[in-house]
Amino acid sequence: MMRFTSLDSLRGIAALTVVLHHIFLTFPQAIVPVDLSSLSVWLDPVTYLRYSPLRTIVGGRPAVILFFALSGFVLALPFAVGRSTPYPSYLVKRFCRIYIPFAASIAFAAMLASLSPAGPIQGLSDWFNMKSWTEPVSIKLILSHLLMLGTPSSMDLNNVMWSLVHEMRISLFFPLIALFLLRARRIALPVFFMIWLLASAIVMLFRPDPLTRSLLDTAIYTLFFALGAQMAIDRTRITDIVSTLSRPALWSGLALAFTLFAVPPGLPGAELLYGLASIMVIAAALGNNGFRTALEHDRCQWLGRISYSLYLFHLPVLLFLFRWFYGEIHPALIIAASLAIIVPVAALAYKSVEVPSMALGRRLGAALAPETGKVRQSSGVS
Repeated sequence: MMRFTSLDSLRGIAALTVVLHHIFLTFPQAIVPVDLSSLSVWLDPVTYLRYSPLRTIVGGRPAVILFFALSGFVLALPFAVGRSTPYPSYLVKRFCRIYIPFAASIAFAAMLASLSPAGPIQGLSDWFNMKSWTEPVSIKLILSHLLMLGTPSSMDLNNVMWSLVHEMRISLFFPLIALFLLRARRIALPVFFMIWLLASAIVMLFRPDPLTRSLLDTAIYTLFFALGAQMAIDRTRITDIVSTLSRPALWSGLALAFTLFAVPPGLPGAELLYGLASIMVIAAALGNNGFRTALEHDRCQWLGRISYSLYLFHLPVLLFLFRWFYGEIHPALIIAASLAIIVPVAALAYKSVEVPSMALGRRLGAALAPETGKVRQSSGVS
Protein backbone atom coordinates (compact mmCIF):
# COMPACT_ATOMS: atom_id res chain seq x y z
CA MET A 1 0.00 0.00 0.00
CA MET A 2 1.14 3.57 -0.65
CA ARG A 3 3.15 5.25 2.09
CA PHE A 4 3.00 8.85 3.30
CA THR A 5 6.34 9.16 5.09
CA SER A 6 5.69 12.78 6.04
CA LEU A 7 2.72 11.60 8.09
CA ASP A 8 4.88 8.95 9.78
CA SER A 9 7.21 11.77 10.80
CA LEU A 10 4.30 13.73 12.26
CA ARG A 11 3.51 10.70 14.40
CA GLY A 12 7.11 10.64 15.60
CA ILE A 13 7.04 14.32 16.54
CA ALA A 14 3.76 13.80 18.36
CA ALA A 15 5.21 10.85 20.30
CA LEU A 16 8.20 12.96 21.34
CA THR A 17 5.78 15.67 22.50
CA VAL A 18 4.06 13.11 24.75
CA VAL A 19 7.44 12.21 26.27
CA LEU A 20 8.12 15.89 27.02
CA HIS A 21 4.58 16.21 28.38
CA HIS A 22 5.16 13.49 30.94
CA ILE A 23 8.53 14.88 31.96
CA PHE A 24 6.83 18.26 32.47
CA LEU A 25 3.95 16.75 34.50
CA THR A 26 6.41 15.07 36.85
CA PHE A 27 6.99 18.38 38.63
CA PRO A 28 4.36 20.18 40.77
CA GLN A 29 4.97 23.49 38.95
CA ALA A 30 3.26 21.99 35.91
CA ILE A 31 -0.13 21.64 37.57
CA VAL A 32 -0.37 23.78 40.75
CA PRO A 33 -2.69 26.82 40.46
CA VAL A 34 -0.94 30.17 39.97
CA ASP A 35 -2.03 33.80 40.16
CA LEU A 36 -1.59 35.05 36.61
CA SER A 37 -2.08 38.64 37.75
CA SER A 38 1.21 38.48 39.64
CA LEU A 39 4.24 39.85 37.77
CA SER A 40 6.57 37.35 39.46
CA VAL A 41 4.64 34.47 37.92
CA TRP A 42 5.50 35.70 34.42
CA LEU A 43 9.18 35.78 35.32
CA ASP A 44 9.05 31.98 35.62
CA PRO A 45 9.65 30.18 32.27
CA VAL A 46 7.27 27.40 33.37
CA THR A 47 4.38 29.87 33.11
CA TYR A 48 4.97 30.18 29.37
CA LEU A 49 4.93 26.41 28.97
CA ARG A 50 1.53 26.42 30.66
CA TYR A 51 -0.15 29.57 29.36
CA SER A 52 1.30 30.45 25.96
CA PRO A 53 1.51 28.74 22.55
CA LEU A 54 4.69 27.10 23.85
CA ARG A 55 2.37 24.73 25.69
CA THR A 56 2.17 22.79 22.42
CA ILE A 57 5.72 21.56 23.03
CA VAL A 58 4.59 19.72 26.18
CA GLY A 59 0.97 19.03 25.17
CA GLY A 60 0.03 15.39 25.55
CA ARG A 61 -3.68 15.40 24.73
CA PRO A 62 -3.32 17.38 21.46
CA ALA A 63 -0.64 14.92 20.33
CA VAL A 64 -2.98 11.99 20.97
CA ILE A 65 -5.79 13.64 18.98
CA LEU A 66 -3.28 13.99 16.14
CA PHE A 67 -2.46 10.28 16.55
CA PHE A 68 -6.15 9.43 16.17
CA ALA A 69 -6.52 11.52 13.02
CA LEU A 70 -3.36 9.99 11.53
CA SER A 71 -4.62 6.48 12.32
CA GLY A 72 -7.92 7.27 10.62
CA PHE A 73 -6.05 8.49 7.54
CA VAL A 74 -3.83 5.41 7.27
CA LEU A 75 -6.62 2.91 7.97
CA ALA A 76 -8.92 4.53 5.40
CA LEU A 77 -6.39 4.53 2.54
CA PRO A 78 -7.13 0.96 1.35
CA PHE A 79 -10.84 1.80 1.20
CA ALA A 80 -10.15 5.09 -0.58
CA VAL A 81 -8.16 3.36 -3.34
CA GLY A 82 -10.50 0.37 -3.62
CA ARG A 83 -8.12 -2.16 -2.05
CA SER A 84 -9.86 -2.98 1.19
CA THR A 85 -8.72 -6.11 3.01
CA PRO A 86 -11.19 -8.87 4.02
CA TYR A 87 -12.27 -8.19 7.59
CA PRO A 88 -10.64 -11.25 9.25
CA SER A 89 -7.32 -10.39 7.62
CA TYR A 90 -7.65 -6.73 8.56
CA LEU A 91 -8.54 -7.59 12.14
CA VAL A 92 -5.67 -9.98 12.77
CA LYS A 93 -3.15 -7.55 11.31
CA ARG A 94 -4.55 -4.73 13.42
CA PHE A 95 -4.44 -6.92 16.53
CA CYS A 96 -0.81 -7.83 15.94
CA ARG A 97 0.08 -4.22 15.19
CA ILE A 98 -1.48 -2.74 18.32
CA TYR A 99 -1.91 -5.43 20.95
CA ILE A 100 1.35 -7.38 20.90
CA PRO A 101 3.62 -4.34 21.43
CA PHE A 102 1.13 -3.06 24.01
CA ALA A 103 1.29 -6.36 25.94
CA ALA A 104 5.10 -6.23 25.82
CA SER A 105 5.02 -2.72 27.27
CA ILE A 106 2.80 -3.88 30.14
CA ALA A 107 5.26 -6.68 30.95
CA PHE A 108 8.12 -4.16 30.80
CA ALA A 109 6.27 -1.71 33.07
CA ALA A 110 5.38 -4.47 35.55
CA MET A 111 9.03 -5.50 35.76
CA LEU A 112 10.27 -1.95 36.41
CA ALA A 113 7.45 -1.21 38.86
CA SER A 114 8.26 -4.32 40.87
CA LEU A 115 11.91 -3.18 41.09
CA SER A 116 11.09 0.39 42.15
CA PRO A 117 10.61 1.98 45.58
CA ALA A 118 6.93 2.02 46.53
CA GLY A 119 4.85 4.92 47.79
CA PRO A 120 4.67 8.63 46.95
CA ILE A 121 7.88 10.51 46.15
CA GLN A 122 7.99 13.75 48.11
CA GLY A 123 8.55 16.80 45.92
CA LEU A 124 7.00 15.33 42.78
CA SER A 125 3.54 16.09 41.42
CA ASP A 126 0.22 14.48 42.28
CA TRP A 127 0.11 13.26 38.68
CA PHE A 128 3.35 11.35 39.23
CA ASN A 129 2.32 9.93 42.61
CA MET A 130 -1.36 9.19 41.99
CA LYS A 131 -1.65 8.16 38.34
CA SER A 132 0.93 5.38 38.14
CA TRP A 133 2.39 2.55 40.20
CA THR A 134 0.05 3.04 43.13
CA GLU A 135 -0.77 -0.67 43.51
CA PRO A 136 1.51 -3.67 44.12
CA VAL A 137 2.33 -5.62 40.99
CA SER A 138 0.35 -8.85 40.79
CA ILE A 139 -0.91 -11.27 38.19
CA LYS A 140 -4.42 -9.91 38.73
CA LEU A 141 -3.23 -6.35 38.09
CA ILE A 142 -1.40 -7.37 34.92
CA LEU A 143 -4.41 -9.30 33.61
CA SER A 144 -6.69 -6.31 34.26
CA HIS A 145 -4.40 -4.24 32.03
CA LEU A 146 -4.28 -6.86 29.28
CA LEU A 147 -8.09 -6.88 29.13
CA MET A 148 -7.94 -3.22 28.02
CA LEU A 149 -10.96 -2.17 30.08
CA GLY A 150 -9.89 1.45 30.09
CA THR A 151 -10.74 2.11 33.76
CA PRO A 152 -8.21 4.03 35.90
CA SER A 153 -7.40 1.01 38.06
CA SER A 154 -6.58 -1.05 34.96
CA MET A 155 -4.08 1.50 33.62
CA ASP A 156 -1.89 1.89 36.69
CA LEU A 157 1.19 0.20 35.22
CA ASN A 158 1.44 2.23 32.00
CA ASN A 159 -1.01 5.10 31.86
CA VAL A 160 -0.36 5.90 28.19
CA MET A 161 -2.46 2.85 27.34
CA TRP A 162 -5.67 4.90 27.70
CA SER A 163 -5.41 5.96 24.06
CA LEU A 164 -4.67 2.41 22.87
CA VAL A 165 -7.89 1.19 24.48
CA HIS A 166 -9.83 3.54 22.21
CA GLU A 167 -7.63 2.79 19.21
CA MET A 168 -8.25 -0.94 19.61
CA ARG A 169 -11.99 -0.56 20.06
CA ILE A 170 -12.38 1.80 17.11
CA SER A 171 -10.26 -0.52 14.97
CA LEU A 172 -12.90 -3.24 15.46
CA PHE A 173 -15.54 -1.26 13.57
CA PHE A 174 -13.35 1.08 11.53
CA PRO A 175 -14.25 -0.56 8.18
CA LEU A 176 -17.86 0.51 8.83
CA ILE A 177 -16.65 4.06 9.49
CA ALA A 178 -14.74 4.13 6.20
CA LEU A 179 -17.63 2.68 4.21
CA PHE A 180 -20.08 5.12 5.77
CA LEU A 181 -17.82 8.04 4.83
CA LEU A 182 -17.51 6.76 1.27
CA ARG A 183 -21.18 6.02 0.71
CA ALA A 184 -22.84 8.83 2.66
CA ARG A 185 -20.44 11.70 2.11
CA ARG A 186 -22.90 14.48 2.89
CA ILE A 187 -24.13 13.19 6.22
CA ALA A 188 -21.30 11.01 7.58
CA LEU A 189 -19.20 13.64 9.33
CA PRO A 190 -22.27 15.45 10.75
CA VAL A 191 -23.40 12.09 12.18
CA PHE A 192 -20.02 11.52 13.84
CA PHE A 193 -20.13 15.07 15.21
CA MET A 194 -23.56 14.39 16.71
CA ILE A 195 -22.21 11.20 18.29
CA TRP A 196 -19.37 13.28 19.76
CA LEU A 197 -21.83 15.87 21.06
CA LEU A 198 -24.20 13.32 22.59
CA ALA A 199 -21.48 11.25 24.26
CA SER A 200 -19.78 14.41 25.60
CA ALA A 201 -23.09 15.62 27.05
CA ILE A 202 -23.72 12.29 28.78
CA VAL A 203 -20.23 12.33 30.31
CA MET A 204 -20.66 15.89 31.54
CA LEU A 205 -24.23 15.61 32.86
CA PHE A 206 -24.43 12.11 34.30
CA ARG A 207 -20.89 11.32 35.52
CA PRO A 208 -21.04 7.63 34.54
CA ASP A 209 -19.09 4.82 36.20
CA PRO A 210 -15.48 4.30 34.99
CA LEU A 211 -16.20 1.54 32.45
CA THR A 212 -19.20 3.36 30.95
CA ARG A 213 -17.14 6.55 30.84
CA SER A 214 -14.42 4.73 28.94
CA LEU A 215 -16.92 3.41 26.39
CA LEU A 216 -18.40 6.88 25.94
CA ASP A 217 -14.90 8.28 25.43
CA THR A 218 -14.43 5.76 22.63
CA ALA A 219 -17.55 7.18 20.97
CA ILE A 220 -16.16 10.68 21.44
CA TYR A 221 -12.79 9.88 19.85
CA THR A 222 -14.39 8.16 16.87
CA LEU A 223 -14.92 11.64 15.40
CA PHE A 224 -11.17 12.19 15.07
CA PHE A 225 -10.63 8.86 13.32
CA ALA A 226 -13.43 9.86 10.95
CA LEU A 227 -11.81 13.22 10.26
CA GLY A 228 -8.55 11.52 9.35
CA ALA A 229 -10.38 8.99 7.21
CA GLN A 230 -12.19 11.75 5.33
CA MET A 231 -8.83 13.39 4.63
CA ALA A 232 -7.59 10.12 3.13
CA ILE A 233 -10.64 9.96 0.89
CA ASP A 234 -10.17 13.60 -0.21
CA ARG A 235 -6.36 13.56 -0.19
CA THR A 236 -5.98 14.53 -3.87
CA ARG A 237 -8.25 17.54 -3.54
CA ILE A 238 -6.56 18.57 -0.30
CA THR A 239 -3.13 18.31 -1.89
CA ASP A 240 -4.25 20.44 -4.84
CA ILE A 241 -5.68 23.15 -2.60
CA VAL A 242 -2.70 23.32 -0.23
CA SER A 243 -0.20 23.38 -3.12
CA THR A 244 -1.74 26.66 -4.33
CA LEU A 245 -1.25 28.45 -0.99
CA SER A 246 1.44 31.08 -0.74
CA ARG A 247 4.26 30.58 1.74
CA PRO A 248 2.93 33.26 4.15
CA ALA A 249 -0.53 31.66 4.06
CA LEU A 250 0.87 28.20 4.73
CA TRP A 251 3.05 29.24 7.65
CA SER A 252 0.28 31.39 9.08
CA GLY A 253 -1.93 28.31 9.03
CA LEU A 254 0.73 26.22 10.75
CA ALA A 255 1.22 28.95 13.36
CA LEU A 256 -2.52 28.92 13.99
CA ALA A 257 -2.47 25.12 14.33
CA PHE A 258 0.43 25.38 16.80
CA THR A 259 -1.62 27.89 18.82
CA LEU A 260 -4.75 25.73 18.77
CA PHE A 261 -2.75 22.77 20.05
CA ALA A 262 -1.82 24.96 23.04
CA VAL A 263 -5.42 25.41 24.23
CA PRO A 264 -5.66 23.98 27.79
CA PRO A 265 -7.30 20.52 27.66
CA GLY A 266 -9.87 21.29 30.35
CA LEU A 267 -11.67 23.93 28.30
CA PRO A 268 -15.01 22.89 26.71
CA GLY A 269 -14.48 21.96 23.09
CA ALA A 270 -10.68 21.97 23.38
CA GLU A 271 -10.40 18.60 21.66
CA LEU A 272 -12.40 19.89 18.69
CA LEU A 273 -9.77 22.61 18.32
CA TYR A 274 -7.05 19.95 18.49
CA GLY A 275 -8.90 18.09 15.74
CA LEU A 276 -9.01 21.23 13.60
CA ALA A 277 -5.30 21.81 14.19
CA SER A 278 -4.59 18.17 13.27
CA ILE A 279 -6.44 18.60 9.98
CA MET A 280 -4.38 21.70 9.21
CA VAL A 281 -1.06 20.03 9.97
CA ILE A 282 -1.89 16.86 8.02
CA ALA A 283 -3.06 18.93 5.06
CA ALA A 284 0.20 20.89 5.06
CA ALA A 285 2.20 17.65 5.22
CA LEU A 286 0.28 16.33 2.22
CA GLY A 287 0.26 19.37 -0.01
CA ASN A 288 3.25 21.61 0.66
CA ASN A 289 6.54 20.48 -0.85
CA GLY A 290 8.73 22.40 1.60
CA PHE A 291 6.96 21.16 4.72
CA ARG A 292 6.75 17.63 3.34
CA THR A 293 10.45 17.61 2.46
CA ALA A 294 11.37 18.73 5.97
CA LEU A 295 9.27 15.95 7.46
CA GLU A 296 10.85 13.40 5.12
CA HIS A 297 14.31 14.06 6.54
CA ASP A 298 15.99 10.80 7.58
CA ARG A 299 15.91 11.60 11.29
CA CYS A 300 12.24 12.53 11.22
CA GLN A 301 11.43 9.33 9.38
CA TRP A 302 13.42 7.29 11.89
CA LEU A 303 11.56 8.99 14.73
CA GLY A 304 8.33 8.13 12.95
CA ARG A 305 9.29 4.47 12.66
CA ILE A 306 9.93 4.11 16.39
CA SER A 307 7.05 6.39 17.42
CA TYR A 308 4.76 3.64 18.70
CA SER A 309 7.49 2.10 20.85
CA LEU A 310 8.54 5.57 22.01
CA TYR A 311 4.97 6.16 23.11
CA LEU A 312 4.60 2.76 24.77
CA PHE A 313 7.88 2.39 26.62
CA HIS A 314 8.89 5.89 27.72
CA LEU A 315 6.71 6.29 30.82
CA PRO A 316 7.94 3.17 32.71
CA VAL A 317 11.54 4.32 32.19
CA LEU A 318 10.69 7.81 33.41
CA LEU A 319 8.85 6.53 36.49
CA PHE A 320 11.64 4.09 37.33
CA LEU A 321 14.45 6.64 37.17
CA PHE A 322 12.63 9.34 39.12
CA ARG A 323 11.55 6.87 41.81
CA TRP A 324 15.12 5.72 42.32
CA PHE A 325 17.09 8.92 41.93
CA TYR A 326 14.91 11.94 42.70
CA GLY A 327 16.38 13.70 45.72
CA GLU A 328 19.73 11.97 45.19
CA ILE A 329 20.88 13.76 42.02
CA HIS A 330 19.80 16.93 40.23
CA PRO A 331 16.48 16.56 38.35
CA ALA A 332 18.09 17.83 35.15
CA LEU A 333 20.45 14.85 35.21
CA ILE A 334 17.51 12.48 35.69
CA ILE A 335 15.75 14.06 32.71
CA ALA A 336 18.89 13.76 30.59
CA ALA A 337 19.38 10.15 31.64
CA SER A 338 15.70 9.41 30.93
CA LEU A 339 15.94 10.74 27.38
CA ALA A 340 19.26 8.96 26.85
CA ILE A 341 17.64 5.64 27.85
CA ILE A 342 14.14 6.07 26.43
CA VAL A 343 15.22 6.51 22.81
CA PRO A 344 17.43 3.38 22.64
CA VAL A 345 14.76 1.37 24.49
CA ALA A 346 12.19 2.50 21.92
CA ALA A 347 14.52 1.63 19.04
CA LEU A 348 15.18 -1.81 20.55
CA ALA A 349 11.47 -2.41 21.14
CA TYR A 350 10.74 -1.43 17.55
CA LYS A 351 13.19 -3.99 16.18
CA SER A 352 12.53 -6.77 18.67
CA VAL A 353 8.76 -6.40 19.21
CA GLU A 354 7.10 -4.20 16.60
CA VAL A 355 8.81 -5.54 13.48
CA PRO A 356 8.18 -9.23 14.37
CA SER A 357 4.56 -8.50 15.39
CA MET A 358 3.90 -6.69 12.10
CA ALA A 359 5.48 -9.57 10.17
CA LEU A 360 3.31 -12.03 12.10
CA GLY A 361 0.24 -9.95 11.26
CA ARG A 362 1.10 -10.00 7.57
CA ARG A 363 1.62 -13.78 7.58
CA LEU A 364 -1.61 -14.47 9.45
CA GLY A 365 -3.47 -11.96 7.31
CA ALA A 366 -2.21 -13.56 4.12
CA ALA A 367 -3.22 -16.98 5.43
CA LEU A 368 -6.74 -15.71 6.03
CA ALA A 369 -6.95 -14.04 2.61
CA PRO A 370 -4.39 -15.78 0.33
CA GLU A 371 -5.95 -14.62 -2.93
CA THR A 372 -5.94 -10.99 -1.81
CA GLY A 373 -2.32 -11.34 -0.80
CA LYS A 374 -1.38 -12.58 -4.28
CA VAL A 375 -3.18 -9.71 -5.98
CA ARG A 376 -1.43 -7.15 -3.83
CA GLN A 377 1.95 -8.70 -4.41
CA SER A 378 1.59 -8.32 -8.16
CA SER A 379 0.03 -4.86 -8.09
CA GLY A 380 3.23 -2.91 -7.56
CA VAL A 381 1.67 -0.76 -4.82
CA SER A 382 3.89 -0.52 -1.73
